[in-house]
Amino acid sequence: MTQGGRLCYDECNKLRGGGRLTVCMTALESAEERRLFEDVYRACCGRMLALARRRLSAQADAEDAVQQSFLALAERFSRLATQLEAYLVVTVERKCIDILRQQARRDGVPFDENTVLVTPPPCGDPVADAMGRLPPRCREALLLRYGCGYSTRETASLLELSFAAAQKLLQRAKAALRQELEKEGLTV
Repeated sequence: MTQGGRLCYDECNKLRGGGRLTVCMTALESAEERRLFEDVYRACCGRMLALARRRLSAQADAEDAVQQSFLALAERFSRLATQLEAYLVVTVERKCIDILRQQARRDGVPFDENTVLVTPPPCGDPVADAMGRLPPRCREALLLRYGCGYSTRETASLLELSFAAAQKLLQRAKAALRQELEKEGLTV
């Protein structure tokens, strides 16, 4: 059960059931990596499931998005030294969009990837608030590049884009952020 937006530990344990965590763990090379991964899983699983639930109507779809995201993390775990939660947030968002895109295709309805699925509540920080109003793809690119410190090439790889496409996306995302900040009377 979800209480006050927080996910109970039991619900996260359900994701571990049926060997799901074990599948992720087999992608890790050492006992130390497996221990660290499990710590990240315990710390972030509830928040990632809550994030997926806000974007997807079906519980099973939300669980699938989170599972796929942790599997992607396990496959890249040795290369991702820091910012693991930021990587998971971006990956969960992308997996949710992939699921919504598949559903739209199945139902014969167009899916606009630039639709903001959930706008984060304002927090008082003008940059964070402006980022929250950006389309998910733009927000993800900026978070990976500037929030997590990945290079443009690494950002391209994480978003499964060509280097040129990532450069263009970052250029558009910065322009969109600049426009949002100007709406609030801020200049960059």
